[in-house]
Amino acid sequence: MDITKKLQEIEEHFNQITDEELEQNLIKAGINEIKSSEDSGMIMVTEEDLQKDISTTVYSPTQKEYSFDTLPNKIYSKIEVA
Repeated sequence: MDITKKLQEIEEHFNQITDEELEQNLIKAGINEIKSSEDSGMIMVTEEDLQKDISTTVYSPTQKEYSFDTLPNKIYSKIEVA
């Protein structure tokens, strides 16, 4: 995938979309279903918080929850964006 081409396609899409189409897309994507982090019980934990209180529970994903096996194995030395 050419990232420059993809970025141009995204820019063109948003330059051509009407306000009504954008609103419909946001509704389809679930904008009214998204809860704030306060409602979900999540908190922002800073390094300073961790140093103060060691009992703070921090979510740490396990290997099982995130698998990077299906990602492409390409390494890009430099990506240029116009």
